[in-house]
Amino acid sequence: MLQDSSWTTPTLGGGPLDHPKLKADLVFMEYPTGGAVSAFSSISWCACLSYNDYDDNVSLMTKNVLDGFILL
Repeated sequence: MLQDSSWTTPTLGGGPLDHPKLKADLVFMEYPTGGAVSAFSSISWCACLSYNDYDDNVSLMTKNVLDGFILL
């Protein structure tokens, strides 16, 4: 049995200035034929969606991309 479970919960404080190797790559491409591609390369992207009752930047970007796909 684990006595110390602190390693199971990542708790990086700060931001890119505190952790220069911390990043996420975002891609959005539209094709002339009407298709589009969106990719968020962050392991914790889905985990961040519900932060602050879904009132956060990750949820807003996801909503904007999905709304854009609906309009295509």
